[in-house]
Amino acid sequence: MATTIQRTIYTGTNVFVDPEGNLTGWNSGGAGGTTGIVWINTAQNATFNLNIPRADINVFGVTGVIDRPQLEAETATFEFGMIPNLATPAAVYNKTLIADDLDALIADAIAETPVYVAAGAMKVGAVKKALMNSLTGEATVGALANFTLSFTGATHTAADPAYAAAGTAQYDDDTVYTNVPVAATNLTAKASVVTPQEVVLTQGGSGNDGSNGALVDEAMPDGDGDNITESCAQSASFSWDVPVETILCLGSDPTSDGIALGNPPGSSSFTVEALSAQLVGKAKQDYKLSLGAYNFAMSGGEIDSRTHSLAVGDLYGSFNYVIGGTGDGFVVT
Repeated sequence: MATTIQRTIYTGTNVFVDPEGNLTGWNSGGAGGTTGIVWINTAQNATFNLNIPRADINVFGVTGVIDRPQLEAETATFEFGMIPNLATPAAVYNKTLIADDLDALIADAIAETPVYVAAGAMKVGAVKKALMNSLTGEATVGALANFTLSFTGATHTAADPAYAAAGTAQYDDDTVYTNVPVAATNLTAKASVVTPQEVVLTQGGSGNDGSNGALVDEAMPDGDGDNITESCAQSASFSWDVPVETILCLGSDPTSDGIALGNPPGSSSFTVEALSAQLVGKAKQDYKLSLGAYNFAMSGGEIDSRTHSLAVGDLYGSFNYVIGGTGDGFVVT
């Protein structure tokens, strides 16, 4: 007798991020609100991971372990990738994470009293009491940009299988999430191809001078009073990371009572590929990387490395810069 195989594929689910309280700066709803679930309508992938730390107990006279108790708090992570909408986000609230939402998640990760979030995808997995621990993104001229977010917290399990059959999930805190798959014809936050004018790196924090996507160094004039705008950036990426650790108190249950807390300062970086040498200063500077409607700002960044390359047959040389800073000096506007 043939066995029927049930598949789990991307068309039957969607990714959500939901604050569990009033998260300052969260803009879901379009009116500067502090709560509200966001369904990511351009999600590309989702991964759930659960780590259960166990200790092996071996004794004399017995081969193999006699027990493997859990002594530390278990941790769960949920990571997903999405295509950001680089256009003006006026009509995309509740459908993607705009700049204000990303900044709220960053600030929350280093807050003394954080507001936790739930994040997950139906049929994949979810986390609760979670904080964002990593945010990365990349944009290349002529290609779709992509952002990747990772959350660390506790396992958020579906409590009632009857909900899953109806396309919803009732998680173990009695919150019911109804899956909202988004048909392509109903997308209101359409993905954007990165055009040259949407990738801009600014040194000195003074902003974009309006040139056609060039790497802009406002602090270093070229000798005739104009800003250097000839570097011709081809790609740019950013990375933000603040470790999230799970704390367990004496008398607490390691399977359910772990408390996630961010551990600043963390780290942040910008990586830019350009066609001309330009960022040659070594002094500490403020940097801003603009990707369409998202402006990522690093306070007190410094050039960690530069790689210049030229070969026979190349149209231009390549000049790659890595600018480093701390995670608690990184904001999104």
